[in-house]
Amino acid sequence: MTLVEVQELTAGESKTASVSAYERGDRAVTVWRSAGLARLYGTTIDALVAEARFAGTHLSSERVR
Repeated sequence: MTLVEVQELTAGESKTASVSAYERGDRAVTVWRSAGLARLYGTTIDALVAEARFAGTHLSSERVR
């Protein structure tokens, strides 16, 4: 699924730039947003975090400065 598709399927709630920043670890993602994205991708928050760790992305509770 592309970032544009994510934005369209969430009616603009998840912007392409935001999701991209989450993926890179440049921006913290809330639990609520994580839950919505997990539902959209048909997976769990745990699986999203595990995949991010495997891919080398840093999902952090703090924003990268």
